[in-house]
Amino acid sequence: MSFFIFNSFNIFLRNFIIKNIYYQYSIFFFDNYCYLF
Repeated sequence: MSFFIFNSFNIFLRNFIIKNIYYQYSIFFFDNYCYLF
C-alpha cells in the first residue's frame, strides 16, 4: 500500500516537474520568437 502511494506520488511529482519545465521553456521561446519579429 505504501509503495503504491509512493509510486503515484512519484508520477505526480515527475509530471509536475515536466509541465513546469515545458511551461517555462515555452514562455522563453515565445518571448524570443516575438523579439525576432
